[in-house]
Amino acid sequence: MLHKHALHAAAIAACSALVALPAPAAAQHENHRVPASGAQVALTGTASCAEGTPSRGAVVQLFHDEGARRHLMATSVADATGRFALRAGAGTYTLEISSPDSEQEPHRQRVTVASAPVRVGNVRLQCSPLRLETLTVRAERDAVQLRSGATIVTTRASAAAGGSIADLLRTVPGVELDADGRISMRNSTSVLVLLNGRRTPLTGDALAAFLRQMPATALERIEAGTAAYARHDANGAGVVNLVFRRDAARRTAMRSLAGSMATEDHYMGSTAATGHVGDMLNWDATYSLSSMRPRTDSRTARWSLVPGDLPLQTDEDSRARAVHRLHSVLAGAAATPTPNTSLALRGAYTWMEGAYRNNSAFVYTNTAGNRGTSRTSSLLAHVIPSADLSAVAHVDRGRVRFTSEARTSVVDQDVRGDYVDADAGYRYMTVAMASRQREHVLRNDLGVRLPGIDVAVGQETRLRTVIAAHDATHFGATLSQSYRNETDVHAGYLTVQRSTGGVRAEAGLRVEADRTSIELDAASTRRAVRLFPSLRGEWTDARRALVYRLAYGRRINRPGAEMLNPLSMDEDDMNEIIGNPSLVPEVSDQVEFGIERHGARSTLQLTPFLRWTRDPIRPIKAATATGGATTTLKNLVGTRAAGADGSVRARPTDRTVVTLAGTVAHMETTGAAFSSSGVYATARLTVDLRVAEHTTAQLYAYRRSAQAIEQGEILPAFTSELALTQRLAGDRGRVTLRLVDPLRSDRVAFRMADVSFTQESRRRTVRPLLSLFASYAVGGTPREDAPVRPEGPARIF
Repeated sequence: MLHKHALHAAAIAACSALVALPAPAAAQHENHRVPASGAQVALTGTASCAEGTPSRGAVVQLFHDEGARRHLMATSVADATGRFALRAGAGTYTLEISSPDSEQEPHRQRVTVASAPVRVGNVRLQCSPLRLETLTVRAERDAVQLRSGATIVTTRASAAAGGSIADLLRTVPGVELDADGRISMRNSTSVLVLLNGRRTPLTGDALAAFLRQMPATALERIEAGTAAYARHDANGAGVVNLVFRRDAARRTAMRSLAGSMATEDHYMGSTAATGHVGDMLNWDATYSLSSMRPRTDSRTARWSLVPGDLPLQTDEDSRARAVHRLHSVLAGAAATPTPNTSLALRGAYTWMEGAYRNNSAFVYTNTAGNRGTSRTSSLLAHVIPSADLSAVAHVDRGRVRFTSEARTSVVDQDVRGDYVDADAGYRYMTVAMASRQREHVLRNDLGVRLPGIDVAVGQETRLRTVIAAHDATHFGATLSQSYRNETDVHAGYLTVQRSTGGVRAEAGLRVEADRTSIELDAASTRRAVRLFPSLRGEWTDARRALVYRLAYGRRINRPGAEMLNPLSMDEDDMNEIIGNPSLVPEVSDQVEFGIERHGARSTLQLTPFLRWTRDPIRPIKAATATGGATTTLKNLVGTRAAGADGSVRARPTDRTVVTLAGTVAHMETTGAAFSSSGVYATARLTVDLRVAEHTTAQLYAYRRSAQAIEQGEILPAFTSELALTQRLAGDRGRVTLRLVDPLRSDRVAFRMADVSFTQESRRRTVRPLLSLFASYAVGGTPREDAPVRPEGPARIF
């Protein structure tokens, strides 16, 4: 298993099958005083003059309520063919369409939106040769949408977009990102990370490296939640969906360039281009690169009981410097040969290389007062190319729709490590490991729209093979080992959804049959069939601007290949992290009840939850005979968690937006030899202040309490950021200056104890103190009114 420091650069961005379902168009302005219930539904139609010619530029508006309570929910403008598209939640609305070439009263009609797309057909308007002066309307969408059990953050509207994806994730309510880049939600590291609605094979340290190095400008939004549908992968107690930019879906020619530079020799850049050929073919391409030299400082004090000897005190002081480079190319095209069919192709290629140099000094003292010292250094170098290709075909015949997707990915990793005794000046160990990963995914989804009911049925097959060869030469003696892991998952699902008035309900069942085969010293195979039920209910009280949600779901955390791989590479031979081929998946059940309150200047949500887990996977440390430590993963008996998420986003003045979010929960873990119990809490504060018309300042602060773990506790943590953003050229350009962690307090610190050892460690990866980001885009105005082109399950919540 590769140690996290050896894979800081394993940002295999090509594993992201960047096939995306376009979100509601940005030109469609939404009023959130009365929240839309559940997922947004498309409302489409055409506007024409009485003589049958298209009414280009017709203004289409959707209103809720009547009289004094009447307010605008969405707006769109008809394109050159008279087509328009809006999005809204379930409810009854008034649709108004007016022609720019007429002074007549607008056309009005009542429409009811349920769960299926609504088509209002062709609307005839009275047109006359009246010319109006051009009016440009500029609107800003809220950067953060708070929902019960889900949060959506728009990248472009966030000041953190000037950094990496990891920098942006730190500002997302409900998502925790520690100093090592590990994601957790509600104190659970079992988080499924999706790229455009599709699972990425990146896990562990490779995923953390990807998040640190990929520019946030490549994203359009981040969705985070805890209650995904049965149609989606059952892995993970929480879900984070990274939706990459897909400007081509808006039928516009666009070119953009973005770059950033920061202290600690950090550089990032990206360029993107999109275009279209008529109304049938859209294309987009993105190139990203990054180069960085992160520094990690750590101190460890360990007391261990060495068998047959006196107790030993080991003090370790390590200094590490890494060099990472990333090149990533993402490209895609989508063809719509008919209004009801589409075919999308998308590919990605990423090339990574890097090196990690670590120097450690050790001081050994036993209870007799005997003292010894040693110094070691190590150099780990890696090259990791990867590629990904996917295809999606979609057919929509009104009441019946069908989507088929195929995806294949290749990831190669070649790592070499040299370990040197710095005092004696000789190399005592050389380690090389080559890993080859192949994954193939096939997914078919059939949806049927019945009166008042939507039914979806589908299947998914995922086949993954990982082969690793490990050669270690220690003082001239060579030991060779090989490892092979095959995981096959065959799933089928059925969901039924019904909406009526302000009430929406959904029930689903997902069945997964998996086979895991491991070849190490001997071959072993495990098979299992599991059921994953899900229930979700929602009621919208439009009069009081309240939304109530109740959800239940079962999720699974299957150990990844790196968690099962017992072969390891580490920065020194005193701290070893290895996998465990005997791990079994952990299964969690979760119930949550959410309340949302939407006001004119504030949004509030509170979500109490209960979660219980069987066979939780936890890291366990043990002392070695030389005074070192070995960390491996083990299954414990179970965990229980009871707590609540809460968040509020308020606009106290026209220039200020304040977001406060937090989680508090009581966690309890039971095991045969290890257990823990305690209260865990987090708090996140973001203040956005418009200093001038085109200048915005942002303050961000995050605090996490101490967290009880099986052998001790993780100490409290705090971090903060300041950012200043200047918009240029009508928002086509942006410049952001960020001050990151000015108190230099973002670190991982923990205390652990066992019958054979006690340990206290503090580790800090230095983040750039100052960063400067700039971006600029040119191109035609996006045609946001273009009909939505299905390309895949990009939107999860």
